Amino acid sequence: SSTSTGTLKEGKRMAVAITVTKDGPYLDGAAVLIQSVIDSQSKFALDMVAIVHPGVVTTRPGLRKLGFRIHEFKPPIRSEEIKGKHLRETIDKSGCCGALELLKICAWKLDMYYRVLLLDMDS
Repeated sequence: SSTSTGTLKEGKRMAVAITVTKDGPYLDGAAVLIQSVIDSQSKFALDMVAIVHPGVVTTRPGLRKLGFRIHEFKPPIRSEEIKGKHLRETIDKSGCCGALELLKICAWKLDMYYRVLLLDMDS
């Protein structure tokens, strides 16, 4: 199911997307985000989308129950394939998820949507 907050005259759908790189205690943040989208009373037809790494297993049912549409993607690039030396040598130790942060790039692949708003669950 999807969380829809309205309709566009042109029938174009928009997505509010998150990325989930690993299983963990993320459902509270996802639930707050969905409620915020609902409370915004947007005039647009919105789908809630979770871009998930193939290794995410136990979190998927909860995301579906909250109303997220699941889109699985492999990481767009492995850290050893990065050409820039500094980034290649530091990305795996950066942020919460290292090179898996680049999963956010996969939002560009959601071309079934007119627009995609990608947010972190702690937005």
